[in-house]
Amino acid sequence: VPPASRSQGANISLRGGWTDFTPFQSLSEGEIEGAQGLDVEILSDIVRAAGMEAQLHKRNWQDQLRDLMEGNSDIAIGAFRPADGDDRFHYSLPYRWARISLYVRASDKASHINADVEALLNEVSHLRLGVIPGRLFHDPELNQSIERAERAGLVRYAQSYEENLKNLVSGQIDAFLGDRLGVTAAALASGLKFEASEIVMPGTAGVHIIFSKKTVPADTIEQINTAIAMLEEEGTLKKRLHARIFSVVMGYALDSSAFHILAVVGTIAFAVSGVLIAYRENFSFFGALVLSALPAVGGGALRDILFARHPIGVMSNPLYLYLVGATVLAGFCIISAISLRRSKSKGETAFPKKRRFLTMANIQETCDAAGMAAFTVSGLAIAVAVGAEPLWLWGPIAAMLSA
Repeated sequence: VPPASRSQGANISLRGGWTDFTPFQSLSEGEIEGAQGLDVEILSDIVRAAGMEAQLHKRNWQDQLRDLMEGNSDIAIGAFRPADGDDRFHYSLPYRWARISLYVRASDKASHINADVEALLNEVSHLRLGVIPGRLFHDPELNQSIERAERAGLVRYAQSYEENLKNLVSGQIDAFLGDRLGVTAAALASGLKFEASEIVMPGTAGVHIIFSKKTVPADTIEQINTAIAMLEEEGTLKKRLHARIFSVVMGYALDSSAFHILAVVGTIAFAVSGVLIAYRENFSFFGALVLSALPAVGGGALRDILFARHPIGVMSNPLYLYLVGATVLAGFCIISAISLRRSKSKGETAFPKKRRFLTMANIQETCDAAGMAAFTVSGLAIAVAVGAEPLWLWGPIAAMLSA
């Protein structure tokens, strides 16, 4: 932004609101008071580039729109601009793009999977919709479908995608429309990710900042648009969007059964390795627990502390400590049984050191390799999920700590 523009905007402080809308807006002690998320980060970039400031206070979407129309607020973020126009507000250039989907219950997927969304909303007269009050979409047909459902009394209002998901699963609504990234994050946060199915609509819709016509002059909007264009050209906006997409998608993957199996395999492998070391060094059962728990869960705990992940994985789910305890107990029992049998038969140790593949050293190295492989993958995935930057630095560090 040219110096003249910065000086003109230096004393401008834009009043706005935010609402719970993960991963775009959520509670935190962030740069703009009390809020964090993709939209808040982008707004912070924009107003900084324009030489302005912004103050956000928590308000639901409908109240934010009313504040703008009454002149009690200046901006709201995360709005779609209807293609047929909206003369209530001024709109900025789009600062990110979104894909819209219709969400139905997973049990209804077969009957709707090949349906055209607009045709479905218009033709199924009894379809109950979940709606966020005041939220409009880019496609006028979608907005008209919502209006028809409202007139027919087929709408249940909600303040977030998470609430819509819960209403969908409980049978209070039959479908709702939403931003794919936002609904994915909400499904992950609420533990409902396999309870809904989506019908993806073609194309993308721009997401805008909206301005009060009563309080925001045209030159201020022009400065904001100049800042958006500059950040778009620099690639800053695209970088933030892609990082958040990767974070949400990786978080989705981390909650899958494949990653749970990977974590279980790694935990058991390292626990077995600890048991073998304890046996070799004549440690007690308690010593074996310590030697097994340190590699099995210690690295992950250090990684979670470093990346400020809450709750720490091992504390959020006791399964891994149970696995360590069970592995140590089973290992001690097996080793004792083998030792007793061999001592009675040939007087040999439990693990002969020569002429056998299944030596203690080979088993330990195999378990270490399996544990390191499993936790290297999960460590890197978690670095992506938390949005660690730069990834080329923090990815290997997370993998090393985990492994």
